[in-house]
Amino acid sequence: MIEYKELKQIGFIDPAVFRRLPLNGEVQDGKIQIGDMSFEFTGDRYKDGTAVEVAVARQFYCVSLEDKQREETERQQAAEARRAAEAIAQKQREEANQIFNNGLNVPARWQPDIKLNLSTMNDRGLANGGKRNSVHHIFLLEDLNTGKLNRTTGDSLCTQGVENAHWKYVLYKNVTDEERAKQLRWGAVNCRACLKIAERFK
Repeated sequence: MIEYKELKQIGFIDPAVFRRLPLNGEVQDGKIQIGDMSFEFTGDRYKDGTAVEVAVARQFYCVSLEDKQREETERQQAAEARRAAEAIAQKQREEANQIFNNGLNVPARWQPDIKLNLSTMNDRGLANGGKRNSVHHIFLLEDLNTGKLNRTTGDSLCTQGVENAHWKYVLYKNVTDEERAKQLRWGAVNCRACLKIAERFK
């Protein structure tokens, strides 16, 4: 925890100085001299020779530059540790998604995706065409006709003849294996209707 030391000015200080703070100085003879400004400690003080930064809030205070740098280093290290932990957690989620999705034995190329809704491109939506409670569906990358089940490219497994069918056909018909693999990691299918139909193929 960074430690701040309270100060008081010695003599008059031009109010214009407040716009120049914070400023760096050094403790000498128990005081801090910065240009024509002098400060002394109101309580515990740093030892002579300590480089400090002087600032003002309700009153003047200073902090050791060494302590400040150490705190910044610790903050950066903590942020890096959080990012590393988040990256590991994200990788684990993606691997779990891929394992689950690969276990769905749908007899056609498909990928998980959300149903797009242009009305959700606002601060109440996800800004990607999805709602906050959007689920991942099985979207077909090729036609699927088996028994009474007839779906075309761009359909979700749970819905036939979706709106904007031509646009969705164009969107899904040329998906590469690399793009599909990325989608399989992105989200596990959790549409109950899609999963119920997929159960038929086991």
